[in-house]
Amino acid sequence: MPAEAPSKVATLAVVVSVAMGFQGVGFWLLRDRGPEAAILSEAAQRLRERYRPGDALFILPAYATQIREELGDLGPLAARDPLLEDLESWDRAWVISSFGAEERARTRFEAAGHIHVERVAFPGLVVDLFSIGGPRADIEWQAAGAVRELEVAHVYPDGRRIACERWVEGAKPGGPGGRWVCPHDSDWLYVGLEWHRMGERPRRCLWAHPPREGRLELRFPEVPPGTVLAGAGGHTLNASRRAQAPVFLDARFGEQATQRFVFELEDTWRPFRMIVPTSTSPRALVLSVSSPNNGANHFCFDATVRSPRPRT
Repeated sequence: MPAEAPSKVATLAVVVSVAMGFQGVGFWLLRDRGPEAAILSEAAQRLRERYRPGDALFILPAYATQIREELGDLGPLAARDPLLEDLESWDRAWVISSFGAEERARTRFEAAGHIHVERVAFPGLVVDLFSIGGPRADIEWQAAGAVRELEVAHVYPDGRRIACERWVEGAKPGGPGGRWVCPHDSDWLYVGLEWHRMGERPRRCLWAHPPREGRLELRFPEVPPGTVLAGAGGHTLNASRRAQAPVFLDARFGEQATQRFVFELEDTWRPFRMIVPTSTSPRALVLSVSSPNNGANHFCFDATVRSPRPRT
């Protein structure tokens, strides 16, 4: 009798393995594959008939990107959280949902003050249209488009200023343009427009690594009073795993007091915002980047100066 025990155990193991194999095959064959190609084409055509220039398009979940083949020219964003995007510069947002993502999206959009306008359902796909609430932002100026107009300097704790005035044409890997390079640590101490993986997706932003000591100072052209500074930034995906300290972004207009924005390691793309102080004339915008420990602190951001106005 005892000699039979191993045989029973072996038989049971084989049965379990076979059952698990069938379960795995069944899951693979019966899984939800999402909407078929014909449905994607039909939904895209219906959306194009209603689309207006400047509408935002979001794909949910972020991995369900097959519809890009139909709408790629309209720039759809596969964002895990569309509400982290700069919605106030758009009037309307289309949300293209599959795999049951539509209800949570609608709940969150409405909770944020956006109005649900309509819903069109297709087999395996739902298209929702939202009207964006709050004032609309007219973009007066964007940092990412003003790299050549920058004045960059490394400012030491004792007040010494070393200009980063060497312009290098071409780009680091993934970058669309040139950069202002500092005289030392030039491999990473520079300011330039690049593509980086910022949390959930790649973004085009200004690389501005904090120096070992002091701060990296970026002086932008004068901006009009009464506008709003709004942007977002954070640690690259690599830095969020390897860096040891937050990054400080200090904003100053003219000689007025500075407002500090703190980007913790988990902040891979966090919005920031401040009102430009009222004055009788435009003032230069100065943004300074620093950190108590700059090791592996790969920081990237973008900023806009905008004029809010009522939506029509």
